Amino acid sequence: MRFNRYLTHAVFLAVAVAISGYATIDRHITNTLSHGLGTLNAQAVVLDGGGYVGDIAFGRYSTIIKPVAIPTSAPASHTPLHYTVQSGETLSSIATKFHVTVSQIRWSNAGLFQSAAILPGMQIVIPPTAGVVVTVKGSDTLQGLANAYKVDPAAILDYNRLRSSTLVAGTTLVIPDGVGPAFPPPPVVWQAPTGSGGAMPTVVKSCCLGPYAGTGFPVGWCTYYVATWRNVT
Repeated sequence: MRFNRYLTHAVFLAVAVAISGYATIDRHITNTLSHGLGTLNAQAVVLDGGGYVGDIAFGRYSTIIKPVAIPTSAPASHTPLHYTVQSGETLSSIATKFHVTVSQIRWSNAGLFQSAAILPGMQIVIPPTAGVVVTVKGSDTLQGLANAYKVDPAAILDYNRLRSSTLVAGTTLVIPDGVGPAFPPPPVVWQAPTGSGGAMPTVVKSCCLGPYAGTGFPVGWCTYYVATWRNVT
């Protein structure tokens, strides 16, 4: 009888030890599986059509989607700016304001090719980048413009997002880093005589034919200036 009692206690003790060991093993397995669920869930998400696992975005079939970077500044414009000259401005100050050169502004405006003089209220074209703004003529070709402004034809195509090398007359293009022709020399200066009889020493007073106090322009300058802005055919 005493033996049976000891046997019973031994059986209960064995069962208790077994249950305790099972609980430990079960907890270990659960922790192990929970650590691996990220991978399993990622695979399930991928096969199911995409989604997020933590901070990673998945597409279908093992594609990791790269986060889209949000620009912190406005994209640079490729469109020329039509600007109205303000009182007191010069081509030099305007060029500095828009980070281009005086020459690039003059090349971009036919009326400024002969002269750099500007007046308040005048409308001028400012290139959006270092380069030249041109209006395509019927006889213009991509290669011809590239040769004229000393750039690669591909640069014109890329900057203006052109799909074809065939140009359409009337289209406005920007020639990035383009260099135009040399500007003509300024008009002959006016020299006022300072003596009488014999030798006539002279002194340079101003440009062109003489002073014109009413407008501040030399005589003949206004006519010359207006002529440079007319389309003479």
